[in-house]
Amino acid sequence: WELCLTYVSKDGIESTFGQSTPNITNEDVTKSPAIAITFRKDNPILKNSRLIKGYMKSKRNQNYNLQLIIDTDRKIVTSSTSSQVSYAIPSKNLLIPNEISSYESETGISIESAMDESNMKATYKTSVMANGAMYAGNVYQNGVHYPDRMLKSPIGKAPMLPSTSFIDVAINDGDDIVSLQYYKDKLLQFKRKRLFVINISENFEFLEDTFENLGVKQDSQIAMTPYGVAWINTRGCYLYDGSKVSNLSENKIAYKNWKDTESSWEISEKYGAIMTYLRKEDKLLIYPASESVQKIKEIEGERGGY
Repeated sequence: WELCLTYVSKDGIESTFGQSTPNITNEDVTKSPAIAITFRKDNPILKNSRLIKGYMKSKRNQNYNLQLIIDTDRKIVTSSTSSQVSYAIPSKNLLIPNEISSYESETGISIESAMDESNMKATYKTSVMANGAMYAGNVYQNGVHYPDRMLKSPIGKAPMLPSTSFIDVAINDGDDIVSLQYYKDKLLQFKRKRLFVINISENFEFLEDTFENLGVKQDSQIAMTPYGVAWINTRGCYLYDGSKVSNLSENKIAYKNWKDTESSWEISEKYGAIMTYLRKEDKLLIYPASESVQKIKEIEGERGGY
């Protein structure tokens, strides 16, 4: 047999596999072996974990199945003459090996990811919580940058981002993920040039719609409202209400100065356009950050303030 331990933190997050312990032997692999586990008293696992789980595989069954659980709060056996903490389960109390509850079924994480802790971590540009899971976009993992990839955490285990739990909607299109938003079981993946609407109402994700030319350059161009997700770009102001995209600025403001009007839609993403929702007034406030405004800021900044 081969034993691998995991620990469950106080927050209920289960770790990847620690160092395996091979050669726990018994003559009949259909029966469980006697198991004894020893820790040093100062081992941080004992202090920081709530449970320790033992997964085992045998020459007959190569799947890591859950064979033991240690409650570190209530069932610690401590030696008074050494700096060790020991746990022992006689084989007669284990009955037959558990061949149903695998690491993957217990955690929702593949064995491939569990073998290396680096497969569970990633840095990312944007993230959003949806249906108990965290979706992270534009990720950097294991030394590789994936600008158009999303990772999904197991439900209720948001800090963990397994490398095998990825969602690629449109890859190698030369467009990076800028922002992820969630509204009414829909995940909105904003890239610079386009918007992808992903349905996550079931136990799986699927691409529901694609909108060209409705992307954004930075997250500041997006605002959440009671009516849906609103955003601005150089083409206009838009709202996704869970089923469709509406152009809020269409036929309401000129796109160029003409005739007797002085107003125009002049959004420059280059200078950090910003939009926010004013709840009390029930309005969207847009700071266009146009080139002319930027020049004024630069001039006033040279004068010592504005």
